[in-house]
Amino acid sequence: MNVDKQSIAQMLNEAFPPVVRSALDPADLESLAERVLGELELRVGERLSAGLSETAMEEFELLNDDPDTPWPAFAEWFRTYRPNYQETVKQTLEELIRETAHKVTAALSLQTS
Repeated sequence: MNVDKQSIAQMLNEAFPPVVRSALDPADLESLAERVLGELELRVGERLSAGLSETAMEEFELLNDDPDTPWPAFAEWFRTYRPNYQETVKQTLEELIRETAHKVTAALSLQTS
């Protein structure tokens, strides 16, 4: 699953009711997408690291600390220690999109009432 600001912005836009879509300008949507991406990284990291051995965590930290680590090395680590990582990312992203759409819709409803 390829997740970036643009895909998150599109998912958010689709999750909002029409009245919210019309109230948000592109900069608002981009800002929300950035925030969702940051929270996604945090939550996925927490979920994937839960229950890992110290050795597995150290291996991941070594990969992550080296800016030259190629993606296939990460992919192999995920296949070994967290084969369900793509599903975890997908579920967490869907959860965040729902939460964000709900909160923004509620906030805009309060502003207009």
